[in-house]
Amino acid sequence: MKGFAVGFARVNITPPLGTPLSGYYQVRLANGILDELEANAVALALGNTRAVLISMDITSLFQVYAEPLRWEIAEPAGLEPEAVTLHCTHTGPEVNLSRRICPQFQEEYFTFFRSRLRDAAVLALQDLKPARMGWAVGRALKDALGWSLVLPDQW
Repeated sequence: MKGFAVGFARVNITPPLGTPLSGYYQVRLANGILDELEANAVALALGNTRAVLISMDITSLFQVYAEPLRWEIAEPAGLEPEAVTLHCTHTGPEVNLSRRICPQFQEEYFTFFRSRLRDAAVLALQDLKPARMGWAVGRALKDALGWSLVLPDQW
């Protein structure tokens, strides 16, 4: 695929202590850091067409916040909002401000979160490098110990 390029960026989105966390059955606040949370961005370009896919370590992002956020990410990245895709991966900080658990922490974190997503998109686009894309078909075999081995079809 001539003119195809891919870029990548990773930014830290770990919330400060006291930030409400989502995905639990009761109110839970960040009281320590087991693992840093991240937003990962992959930029794709083919000719003059560019797009960014961002995966975030949060539970959910309501559409009322996601749509304006796509516009906010698109502008500094020089993209159309339709070229920004957002994806949530797992339990993390509460970014849906309609759930007023600890408003001050939530608003401060959401401001930080938005800026980090903008950074991720811009950095991924700055990282664009020529790339190749392909695909393969394979099959899985089990050996005597039950281990699986994936082999290309031509083997």
